[in-house]
Amino acid sequence: MSRIACGSLGILLSLGLVLYVAGCSSETAVEIPSSTPAQETHDDHAAGAGHGESAGHGDAHGHAEPENLAAGVAMVKEHYEKIKEAFEAGKADDAHGPLHNVGALLESIPELAKAAGLADQKNAELQKAVDAMIEAYTKIDSAMHKGEQPDYAAVSGVLDENMAAIEKAASGQ
Repeated sequence: MSRIACGSLGILLSLGLVLYVAGCSSETAVEIPSSTPAQETHDDHAAGAGHGESAGHGDAHGHAEPENLAAGVAMVKEHYEKIKEAFEAGKADDAHGPLHNVGALLESIPELAKAAGLADQKNAELQKAVDAMIEAYTKIDSAMHKGEQPDYAAVSGVLDENMAAIEKAASGQ
């Protein structure tokens, strides 16, 4: 073999090795989604089978989106109950999926209220209750993601009070 051919072959082999190693690095690895309840229902921000049963339509992530205020409040209430029941039964992992889904649902409530023509005072009450529930659920979710034991009891009163406030304000009372 000629000297030029050997040199070219060496460069090609070296380039091939570099490309092979780069292609096998962890930076190019494909992330495999987990099969947690959250991933199965959305990403669990939480409905499970309830998404299909609730009034609304799916979004690109598999979430059911409420079509109106009444449907939105019903979906929030469904997730609220699933989360509460899971913690009361000592099954925090069962709450994780609905916990992720309830955040997106809560965030939709103020817009749905505006679309429904609720008075400004009722909209403000709804927003305050939504913010309080999101903050409480965030505390629980953060603890779970840190591998800590979530303290549902510490936020249950806030959740109960604000779920009732959302129902009341949405009903126009």
